[in-house]
Amino acid sequence: MVVRSTTLASSDEVAYQPVRGAHIYVERDFYSHHGIDCGDWTVIDFGTRDGAKHTIRRVTLAEFAQGDPVHTRHYGACYEPEVVVERAVSMIGQSGYDLFSNNCEHFATWCAVGDHSSAQVEAALAAASMVGAGRFAPRAGTSAVVSFGTASPRSAANVMSGLTKLGGSAKGGITVVAAASAAVGAGTMMVALRDKPYLPDQERQARHAGRVAAVGGAAAGAGAMVYGVGALGVAGYSAAGISSGLSALGGVVGGGMVAGVAVVAAIPLLAAFLFGLLFLCLVRQLKPPAAELRAAI
Repeated sequence: MVVRSTTLASSDEVAYQPVRGAHIYVERDFYSHHGIDCGDWTVIDFGTRDGAKHTIRRVTLAEFAQGDPVHTRHYGACYEPEVVVERAVSMIGQSGYDLFSNNCEHFATWCAVGDHSSAQVEAALAAASMVGAGRFAPRAGTSAVVSFGTASPRSAANVMSGLTKLGGSAKGGITVVAAASAAVGAGTMMVALRDKPYLPDQERQARHAGRVAAVGGAAAGAGAMVYGVGALGVAGYSAAGISSGLSALGGVVGGGMVAGVAVVAAIPLLAAFLFGLLFLCLVRQLKPPAAELRAAI
């Protein structure tokens, strides 16, 4: 299928030409609206009119577009056009709309490739999971260290004893905190950038690059934190060295040793996110082929 990005200008001058079985969409202010092109200037979508409940219906291409540019969602592999339209037609009259689990994009994607999914919802969930993980990891790391400690909570002796219980030694404890953060960061990105066989090759390659980079970034971030604590300490990885190293790290965010533990727990996760998203975007920006061939599944 050749990728199209054109505008339904007016009833007299039409730039977009129908492509039977194409998954098409238009961009609204804060979301995109999706449907299946029937190839005869009509579209089957999951829409609403005049405040009525959402229903899968057949409308004109002009009503679907509402004057906005019409874009085509392209796939690496999808059903044949007749099958796509048949699947869409079979759902006309159905309702049960839900913004997060059964919206217009879920419907159009299911018609085209059989996967009941929404890229808009998945992107929102991925962003939420990254924000949540970013808030959770530092708190979980410091809570674990402080709770394992045997001295007064959040004191230097408490932090050192907590790290020792956590990892067998203070350095081992730092390694455990950093590695756990790295695992959460890499795992979050592996889910967010998971592969889908029906996506175009370039998108699949971009996601693969993002996953690999996320793992590499997480490992590099964890290694940097373990090294950094010793390098910033006054005596390497001795008790005094780790105490002063954590204090130096914590001082960057206006805290002490406990804040230093939070930094150790945050950096590997953030590195996984940063590297994963960076490589995802870089590969996506590579020049795509002039035309995408539509493969049947």
